[in-house]
Amino acid sequence: MSRRCVLGLATAGIVAVFAVAGTAQAAAKECGLVGTWFGEAAPGMKWVGSFTPGTSATTGQLNLTWVTVDPTYGAQFPAHGLTGPQGVWQKVDQRTYKYTFFAYGTRPLATGYLPPYPGTIDVPVYALRTSGEATIIDCDQVTLTYKAEFMSPDLATTYAVFNGTGTENRMQLVTAP
Repeated sequence: MSRRCVLGLATAGIVAVFAVAGTAQAAAKECGLVGTWFGEAAPGMKWVGSFTPGTSATTGQLNLTWVTVDPTYGAQFPAHGLTGPQGVWQKVDQRTYKYTFFAYGTRPLATGYLPPYPGTIDVPVYALRTSGEATIIDCDQVTLTYKAEFMSPDLATTYAVFNGTGTENRMQLVTAP
């Protein structure tokens, strides 16, 4: 094999390596928090969360729907429900995002408003502010750390603060055969 042919093959190999590395790096940059996730944290909390882009590529909104949650948090609060959290997120670096969301623990205003009467009226028992960091492990897995602050509905008094961890897995597209 001629020297020129060997040099050409070597150059083609190097270009291929950089092309693959560049493609992998570009794919890693595209793995962000935007999407729908299944989440879980102790004690038995499960949710489905949607992270949507905001006015820039580094901020956005989050909306959670509880699948399982104890609104009394172990009988600490006289609540019968917990509203779906609404919040915001911000990208810190390639793998790390900060987030904050609010939800309210609620109870019926009066027993006369309970079913079978439509239009149950609930009043807030506590406000729940949760802040933390989400770290992307790979495109489909996230680990969470959080601080949950239980406050009076007017946010004037803090009742309790809990720290914890959780995980989220990206919802996968499943198509019918």
